[in-house]
Amino acid sequence: MITYGVVTVVTQFLLGYLRPLSIELQSENCDIVEAHVQARSLAASFLEIREHTEEAFDGFFKRASTIANKNDITINKPRTSGRQRHRANAAAETVEQHYRINIFIPLIDHIIKHLNDRFPDDIKPMLYGFYLLPRYFCKLTEDIIGSIANEYINDIPYPDDLPQEVHRWKTFTSIKEIGSKCTIEQAIKHTQFYPNIRQILLLLLALPVGSCSCERSFSALRRLKTWNRSTMTENRLCGLAMLHIHRSDNKMASSKSFQKGQTVLACQMCEEESKIKWKCLLCNLLVCDQCRKIHQKVKSTEEHKIVD
Repeated sequence: MITYGVVTVVTQFLLGYLRPLSIELQSENCDIVEAHVQARSLAASFLEIREHTEEAFDGFFKRASTIANKNDITINKPRTSGRQRHRANAAAETVEQHYRINIFIPLIDHIIKHLNDRFPDDIKPMLYGFYLLPRYFCKLTEDIIGSIANEYINDIPYPDDLPQEVHRWKTFTSIKEIGSKCTIEQAIKHTQFYPNIRQILLLLLALPVGSCSCERSFSALRRLKTWNRSTMTENRLCGLAMLHIHRSDNKMASSKSFQKGQTVLACQMCEEESKIKWKCLLCNLLVCDQCRKIHQKVKSTEEHKIVD
């Protein structure tokens, strides 16, 4: 249908604006302050398009019509009715007007709303706290330090001492040769004598930059929780998910819980034999061949059901 062509063309155009920002927000060395500036610029660009929707959509519709003609698709608009729940149904005189009102305008309004909700103007002073990391010292000016102090005045213990503390922090990081790749978590380990900076970094550490990590977790669970693993318990699923998501972390392989999980299970009766083949459903015990025979001969357990 022509609807699919219009949606594809419009989506490709709008996502072309969002792609650079999306890639930057997913990078390890993301400058969140600069990303905020770019997001506000994007919102302004979309508002400009929103004010001239007729001019902008005219080119999209011509492109979609060209694609439709090449594929022998009839260019028409869906039937409109007095009451419609499952799709946009605003009245329109022409086909182009119908798709502009029901597809293009709602989509661009949706993008503008989420950019304004996720990157509001008043959050920028809070994000200046990222400039306390060594790799951003070149951008840390006196005005920015003042903005940080005013933003976190109710959260840090000594807001009046922040300029002096930042000066000491710069000197300390240069002496300790803390690299430009230092993360917030690594920087916090060196803030024992810098209470203001420590508190700011802790608050920033709890600030979610995006939903990428959550979406990656969902993708990992989709690969782990298959139909063949429908009876997997919650503890095992969480453990596998942690191992899969953090598989690049060397500390995970050396952790005690991981090593314990790799230990070969022994028979839970004799605690010697490692070749376990049977399980008593009532006792919930994993047993070897010899212990199975003994288990079935004991009068109190002879009626227990043992499965392979």
